[in-house]
Amino acid sequence: MEGSISGRSSPAAWWVVAPILGLSACLNLANLGFPFAFHADEPIKVDFIQRSTQNFNHPLLMLQLVRGANVIMGLTDAQAIAVLGRALVGLCASITVLLSYLLARRSMSVRHSAVVATAVAVAPTLVVHAHYLKEDTILTTCLMASILCYFVFAERPSARSALSLGVVTGMAFSAHYKAILRPAVSLPGSARRFRACSTLAAPSRGRRGSHRLSRDQLAARP
Repeated sequence: MEGSISGRSSPAAWWVVAPILGLSACLNLANLGFPFAFHADEPIKVDFIQRSTQNFNHPLLMLQLVRGANVIMGLTDAQAIAVLGRALVGLCASITVLLSYLLARRSMSVRHSAVVATAVAVAPTLVVHAHYLKEDTILTTCLMASILCYFVFAERPSARSALSLGVVTGMAFSAHYKAILRPAVSLPGSARRFRACSTLAAPSRGRRGSHRLSRDQLAARP
């Protein structure tokens, strides 16, 4: 099973993935307590979270996620809210590692997919961005989830897969305006699928047309 290529992983394969996710969580959730004014955007976002306000310069999804988490935590200190937000961003970064594994499993073995996930987990860009109350990491998570859901929908169209695709794609658009580029990933595959369906449907339309013609000809006979 190790060398097989399929969209699903065996239960044993998750024992390979679990340590990678643990490593990712350690990297992303360590040392989150540095001053929240270290990054210029964080004080603005913390203020929005505290006062339940925002403007169009700052996407909504991350702010709402932190507000929702803070309903449970009940934090009022700005530094504590910043750490809570960083922890949520770090969690999203670890989910991104899992999604990278699932995407790789669509065309790679468990071993090679684990290598991909490990490379993503230790990528400096991901780890550094996971330590700030910024939208980029959450956007990455939503985009990868959207691409994975698109593949599932393209292979097995259903109301359930369509709903999943719509929800995660909508979350990506709520995470950051850069998600406007997301449809460009799906359009080439969708166009090929549409052409294939049109090609398959053309002969059947021709047969139906010839059948109608023959009936018209029969009806015109005396």
